[in-house]
Amino acid sequence: MSLLAIKHGAINLGQGFPNFDGPEFVKEAAIQAIRDGKNQYARGYGIPDLNIAVAERFKKDTGLVVDPEKEAHAFLTFSTSQPMQWAATVALRAPDSYYVELKRDYMAKRAILVEGLKAVGFKVFPSSGTYFVVVDHTPFGLENDVAFCEYLVKEVGVVAIPTSVFYLNPEEGKNLVRFTFCKDEETLRAAVERMKEKLRK
Repeated sequence: MSLLAIKHGAINLGQGFPNFDGPEFVKEAAIQAIRDGKNQYARGYGIPDLNIAVAERFKKDTGLVVDPEKEAHAFLTFSTSQPMQWAATVALRAPDSYYVELKRDYMAKRAILVEGLKAVGFKVFPSSGTYFVVVDHTPFGLENDVAFCEYLVKEVGVVAIPTSVFYLNPEEGKNLVRFTFCKDEETLRAAVERMKEKLRK
Protein backbone atom coordinates (compact mmCIF):
# COMPACT_ATOMS: atom_id res chain seq x y z
CA MET A 1 0.00 0.00 0.00
CA SER A 2 2.89 2.36 0.67
CA LEU A 3 4.05 2.05 -2.96
CA LEU A 4 0.52 2.81 -4.14
CA ALA A 5 0.46 5.81 -1.79
CA ILE A 6 3.57 7.21 -3.46
CA LYS A 7 2.29 6.45 -6.96
CA HIS A 8 -1.07 8.17 -6.34
CA GLY A 9 0.09 10.97 -4.03
CA ALA A 10 -2.09 9.54 -1.27
CA ILE A 11 -1.98 10.31 2.43
CA ASN A 12 -0.61 7.18 4.08
CA LEU A 13 -2.69 6.26 7.12
CA GLY A 14 -1.91 2.60 6.55
CA GLN A 15 1.61 2.11 7.79
CA GLY A 16 2.22 2.61 11.49
CA PHE A 17 5.15 4.98 11.27
CA PRO A 18 4.94 8.55 12.53
CA ASN A 19 5.45 11.35 10.02
CA PHE A 20 7.07 13.52 12.68
CA ASP A 21 10.35 13.36 14.57
CA GLY A 22 10.70 11.57 17.86
CA PRO A 23 11.78 13.39 21.01
CA GLU A 24 15.23 14.95 21.06
CA PHE A 25 16.30 13.16 24.25
CA VAL A 26 15.70 9.78 22.60
CA LYS A 27 17.58 10.74 19.43
CA GLU A 28 20.45 12.05 21.53
CA ALA A 29 20.60 8.75 23.45
CA ALA A 30 21.00 6.84 20.15
CA ILE A 31 23.72 9.24 18.99
CA GLN A 32 25.52 8.92 22.33
CA ALA A 33 25.40 5.13 22.09
CA ILE A 34 27.07 5.33 18.67
CA ARG A 35 29.71 7.71 20.04
CA ASP A 36 30.30 5.30 22.94
CA GLY A 37 30.84 2.38 20.57
CA LYS A 38 27.62 0.61 21.53
CA ASN A 39 26.96 -0.38 17.97
CA GLN A 40 27.52 -4.13 17.73
CA TYR A 41 25.00 -6.81 16.86
CA ALA A 42 22.45 -6.96 19.63
CA ARG A 43 21.15 -10.08 21.31
CA GLY A 44 17.92 -11.16 19.72
CA TYR A 45 16.09 -10.57 22.99
CA GLY A 46 17.53 -7.16 23.79
CA ILE A 47 20.49 -5.68 25.63
CA PRO A 48 20.36 -6.24 29.41
CA ASP A 49 19.69 -2.56 30.19
CA LEU A 50 16.71 -2.56 27.83
CA ASN A 51 15.30 -5.70 29.45
CA ILE A 52 15.70 -4.08 32.87
CA ALA A 53 14.02 -0.87 31.64
CA VAL A 54 11.10 -2.90 30.23
CA ALA A 55 10.71 -4.70 33.57
CA GLU A 56 10.88 -1.39 35.48
CA ARG A 57 8.27 0.26 33.21
CA PHE A 58 6.04 -2.83 33.42
CA LYS A 59 6.15 -2.73 37.23
CA LYS A 60 5.53 1.02 37.31
CA ASP A 61 2.59 0.84 34.88
CA THR A 62 0.96 -2.42 36.00
CA GLY A 63 2.36 -3.20 39.45
CA LEU A 64 3.50 -6.63 38.27
CA VAL A 65 7.08 -7.83 38.61
CA VAL A 66 8.74 -9.57 35.67
CA ASP A 67 12.23 -11.03 35.51
CA PRO A 68 14.33 -8.85 33.17
CA GLU A 69 16.31 -11.75 31.73
CA LYS A 70 13.67 -14.47 31.69
CA GLU A 71 10.39 -12.63 31.07
CA ALA A 72 10.94 -9.03 29.94
CA HIS A 73 12.12 -10.10 26.49
CA ALA A 74 8.64 -11.54 25.88
CA PHE A 75 7.49 -7.92 25.51
CA LEU A 76 10.09 -7.17 22.83
CA THR A 77 8.56 -8.15 19.51
CA PHE A 78 11.82 -7.77 17.66
CA SER A 79 15.33 -6.63 18.36
CA THR A 80 16.85 -3.64 16.65
CA SER A 81 20.34 -2.17 16.48
CA GLN A 82 22.13 -1.49 19.75
CA PRO A 83 21.96 2.33 19.48
CA MET A 84 18.17 2.14 19.09
CA GLN A 85 17.94 -0.21 22.08
CA TRP A 86 19.92 2.25 24.20
CA ALA A 87 17.58 5.02 23.02
CA ALA A 88 14.54 2.90 23.93
CA THR A 89 16.06 2.30 27.36
CA VAL A 90 16.29 6.05 27.93
CA ALA A 91 12.73 6.54 26.66
CA LEU A 92 11.36 3.87 29.00
CA ARG A 93 12.99 5.67 31.92
CA ALA A 94 11.65 9.10 30.98
CA PRO A 95 9.79 11.03 33.69
CA ASP A 96 6.07 10.43 34.07
CA SER A 97 5.39 13.92 32.72
CA TYR A 98 6.72 12.79 29.34
CA TYR A 99 4.23 9.91 29.23
CA VAL A 100 1.34 12.11 30.36
CA GLU A 101 2.04 14.49 27.47
CA LEU A 102 2.61 11.64 25.00
CA LYS A 103 -0.72 10.05 25.95
CA ARG A 104 -2.55 13.37 25.70
CA ASP A 105 -1.04 13.97 22.25
CA TYR A 106 -2.00 10.54 20.91
CA MET A 107 -5.50 10.71 22.39
CA ALA A 108 -6.04 14.01 20.56
CA LYS A 109 -4.81 12.43 17.32
CA ARG A 110 -7.08 9.42 17.85
CA ALA A 111 -10.08 11.69 18.47
CA ILE A 112 -9.45 13.59 15.22
CA LEU A 113 -9.32 10.36 13.22
CA VAL A 114 -12.15 8.50 14.99
CA GLU A 115 -14.58 11.43 14.85
CA GLY A 116 -13.61 12.08 11.24
CA LEU A 117 -14.14 8.44 10.23
CA LYS A 118 -17.53 8.40 11.93
CA ALA A 119 -18.49 11.61 10.12
CA VAL A 120 -17.49 10.01 6.82
CA GLY A 121 -19.81 7.07 7.53
CA PHE A 122 -17.61 4.27 8.86
CA LYS A 123 -18.52 2.05 11.78
CA VAL A 124 -15.49 2.56 14.04
CA PHE A 125 -14.41 -0.07 16.55
CA PRO A 126 -12.88 1.08 19.86
CA SER A 127 -9.10 0.93 20.13
CA SER A 128 -6.82 1.11 23.12
CA GLY A 129 -3.17 0.26 23.53
CA THR A 130 -2.43 0.87 19.86
CA TYR A 131 -2.27 3.71 17.39
CA PHE A 132 -4.48 1.90 14.90
CA VAL A 133 -8.23 2.19 14.37
CA VAL A 134 -10.22 -0.58 12.70
CA VAL A 135 -13.39 0.25 10.79
CA ASP A 136 -16.12 -1.58 8.89
CA HIS A 137 -15.90 -0.44 5.26
CA THR A 138 -19.08 -2.19 4.06
CA PRO A 139 -21.28 0.96 4.03
CA PHE A 140 -19.35 1.97 0.90
CA GLY A 141 -20.34 -1.09 -1.12
CA LEU A 142 -17.07 -2.68 -2.18
CA GLU A 143 -16.76 -6.45 -2.16
CA ASN A 144 -13.90 -6.81 0.31
CA ASP A 145 -11.15 -5.01 2.21
CA VAL A 146 -8.56 -5.28 -0.56
CA ALA A 147 -10.92 -3.82 -3.18
CA PHE A 148 -11.91 -1.05 -0.76
CA CYS A 149 -8.29 -0.15 0.07
CA GLU A 150 -7.34 -0.08 -3.62
CA TYR A 151 -10.29 2.20 -4.34
CA LEU A 152 -9.45 4.38 -1.36
CA VAL A 153 -5.85 4.95 -2.42
CA LYS A 154 -6.49 5.35 -6.17
CA GLU A 155 -9.73 7.36 -6.14
CA VAL A 156 -9.77 9.11 -2.76
CA GLY A 157 -6.07 9.56 -2.07
CA VAL A 158 -5.90 7.95 1.38
CA VAL A 159 -4.24 4.70 2.39
CA ALA A 160 -5.67 2.11 4.78
CA ILE A 161 -4.55 -1.49 5.31
CA PRO A 162 -6.81 -4.44 4.48
CA THR A 163 -7.08 -6.51 7.65
CA SER A 164 -7.66 -9.83 5.88
CA VAL A 165 -3.87 -10.13 5.53
CA PHE A 166 -3.71 -10.60 9.32
CA TYR A 167 -6.21 -13.47 9.42
CA LEU A 168 -5.53 -17.17 9.06
CA ASN A 169 -8.82 -17.24 7.19
CA PRO A 170 -8.82 -13.97 5.17
CA GLU A 171 -12.59 -14.18 4.75
CA GLU A 172 -12.95 -13.26 8.44
CA GLY A 173 -11.29 -9.87 7.90
CA LYS A 174 -12.82 -8.92 4.55
CA ASN A 175 -15.18 -6.30 6.02
CA LEU A 176 -12.52 -4.42 8.00
CA VAL A 177 -9.72 -1.99 7.23
CA ARG A 178 -7.15 -0.37 9.49
CA PHE A 179 -6.05 3.26 9.72
CA THR A 180 -3.24 4.67 11.86
CA PHE A 181 -3.32 7.92 13.81
CA CYS A 182 0.44 8.21 14.52
CA LYS A 183 0.59 11.19 12.16
CA ASP A 184 0.58 14.91 12.76
CA GLU A 185 -2.84 16.51 13.22
CA GLU A 186 -2.69 18.37 9.89
CA THR A 187 -2.19 15.09 8.02
CA LEU A 188 -5.06 13.42 9.86
CA ARG A 189 -7.41 16.32 9.13
CA ALA A 190 -6.38 16.39 5.45
CA ALA A 191 -7.08 12.65 5.12
CA VAL A 192 -10.50 13.03 6.74
CA GLU A 193 -11.34 15.94 4.42
CA ARG A 194 -10.36 13.90 1.35
CA MET A 195 -12.63 11.08 2.49
CA LYS A 196 -15.51 13.49 3.19
CA GLU A 197 -15.14 15.01 -0.27
CA LYS A 198 -14.50 11.91 -2.38
CA LEU A 199 -15.72 8.77 -0.62
CA ARG A 200 -19.20 7.82 -1.75
CA LYS A 201 -21.74 5.37 -0.34
